Amino acid sequence: MNRDRMLVWGLSNNKAGTEKVIYNYCKALPDRAIDFLCYDNPESYSDLLDNGMNRFFTIPIKIQHPLQYERALRNFVNSHMREYNALWFNINDISNIDLLLHAKRCGVPRRIAHMHNAGMPSNPITVAFSRLHEKAFSGALTERWACSESAGRFLYGDSSFTVVPNFVDSAKVVFSEEKRKLIRQKYCLEDKWVVGAVGRLEKQKNYGFLVDAFNRLRDVCSNSVLVIVGEGSMRKELEERILACNLKIGHDVIMPGSCSDIQAWYSAFDVAAYPSLYEGLSLSILEAQFNGLPLVLSDGISDECKISEQVSFEPLDDEIWAKRFVGVSRQTQHLTEKANQFAISNAPAIAKSLFS
Repeated sequence: MNRDRMLVWGLSNNKAGTEKVIYNYCKALPDRAIDFLCYDNPESYSDLLDNGMNRFFTIPIKIQHPLQYERALRNFVNSHMREYNALWFNINDISNIDLLLHAKRCGVPRRIAHMHNAGMPSNPITVAFSRLHEKAFSGALTERWACSESAGRFLYGDSSFTVVPNFVDSAKVVFSEEKRKLIRQKYCLEDKWVVGAVGRLEKQKNYGFLVDAFNRLRDVCSNSVLVIVGEGSMRKELEERILACNLKIGHDVIMPGSCSDIQAWYSAFDVAAYPSLYEGLSLSILEAQFNGLPLVLSDGISDECKISEQVSFEPLDDEIWAKRFVGVSRQTQHLTEKANQFAISNAPAIAKSLFS
């Protein structure tokens, strides 16, 4: 059997940063036969099948259906694993490395781990299994990739690794006056000062702190509104935090869920805020800068993501953040030369060099 296909792990319908990175690289490889092994059918990325060669395969989620997962994964491995010359293993932790170990056992020549974060969730199960897998993980790799220096150092320590850039399609996130007006009219934001964030509603993003900082801002700027675009497991807890601050959901704080037209929301913001506990190289942070927004970032985020002169790194003090939310404005000339390395026009050449 010819090994002429690549297998990708990490694509889902969540449409977060990792998914966008995978999508951009795979779209830049129209002549490459690529398979995607997923927990659900990634309908949002159905155009990845347009070349007539790519395929989607699904298996159950391990923690929810362990026996069905083991059976489905074993069947997939026995049926297809010897078709692949490469596994591109996209991860945020190493709590589940089953596919990587199967790839090694089946002799897949290139086994690439691509780390997309500079930390991992504090969930005890994730931490325990990640530590348990460290030795086997390291022994199964042929190549180590990371989205940034900080992400690479976090996972690989002193071992060598390759920094693989994320890409931003500036045409899809650049400021739009028309879309700004539409969003602000729809949500009655015409006369509001809008503090915004885009990202998964997970502990890593630290949106509880953002609510506290915004609540302090409301004391001095009563016409301000907080918008958090995204979905995740922390929604209920975040809603409870909002109510505890005597803020009204849908009025003072708007959480529209996941949105397909993210350009419209960036354009509707006046300032963007990301108090994350850690980040690899956040695509949302890069996109917000391409949109022209001033940003307030946690000082726990690496300055590798700074490509604009309008970025401020601050300690997690809600009084400091509240002050940073005002007195800023968009600038037409804001991006540094560093931004060029994240332009999607670079994708075909870099993708070819990485996956040839």
